[in-house]
Amino acid sequence: MRTMPLSAHPGQALARPLALIATIAVLGACSAASPQTSSRISEADTTTITAGTVDLDGVSAELIITRQRDLLDRGLINVLVHNDSNRDLLITDRQLVSTFFDTAPAAPRNTLIGAGRQIAVQVPYGSTDDCDDPMTVEAALVVTASNDSETTPVSVARLDLEGTDILDAIRGKQCTASAFDEATDATFVGTTVDDQTVRTTLVITRTEGTPDISLGTIRGTVLIGTRRVDDVTVDEMASSDQTIEIPLEFVVNRCDPHAMAEVTKRFGTEFEISVDGSGPFSIPIDITSLTPEFEMIVQHCREQTVDVSINS
Repeated sequence: MRTMPLSAHPGQALARPLALIATIAVLGACSAASPQTSSRISEADTTTITAGTVDLDGVSAELIITRQRDLLDRGLINVLVHNDSNRDLLITDRQLVSTFFDTAPAAPRNTLIGAGRQIAVQVPYGSTDDCDDPMTVEAALVVTASNDSETTPVSVARLDLEGTDILDAIRGKQCTASAFDEATDATFVGTTVDDQTVRTTLVITRTEGTPDISLGTIRGTVLIGTRRVDDVTVDEMASSDQTIEIPLEFVVNRCDPHAMAEVTKRFGTEFEISVDGSGPFSIPIDITSLTPEFEMIVQHCREQTVDVSINS
């Protein structure tokens, strides 16, 4: 069982190479961290492809979470770039390069950040490739940029990022989810449908190892809420336990046309899960097998809503 990242020890750093393909494409390659190496991204990650240097004096960047609630679910994160200089900054290629993560470039697009302006650019945050090293994440945004809105960017530049605690949380969540999936198997038994409610029992069976596992707060989606039938607030699965059972109810929250059209995640259930002291982190449970029942109770809701509106 892999250990979860728990603490940080400032002063160590990790050098990561950046591979550049063609003339202006930015691609990154990250190697796994180890106690013998440093976790700081080295200056070697930034390479000038052709003559000319972009001036980043007065430009800074930070990782942020906005009201785009589904952004992280889609594997993307916002980097807010502040251009506090008196020069424009034109960006085409961009990639998040960070310790402990394997990342890919974002799709190339022109982003003009005028002097005195700030714009959030979206980049994939990738998947963690190291759950053992206790160091915190360090990251940079590597871009192809120029200071002239009329000139095609020809220089690769690097912006060290603030707000990397967001990546620490993503890393912790990914590692906890991986450890939970490796150690257990989750199934639903005794499922029934009653109008706008699905009742079932979640059975979690240990398949590997002996980690202590706890499951706490549970949440559903905008359309369908999830709640426990019993009064238990936290389920503890000790190292000697092979199976735990959690009785659940799924109830329709909304089925109006606006909610149905706008929601990006129709069905889903997450528990606050801890594995061997990690987190806890909000980890999704696979509910694919219950999709037909969820569709049924949402349809019941829609039929009853239509009847009420007609009769009134």
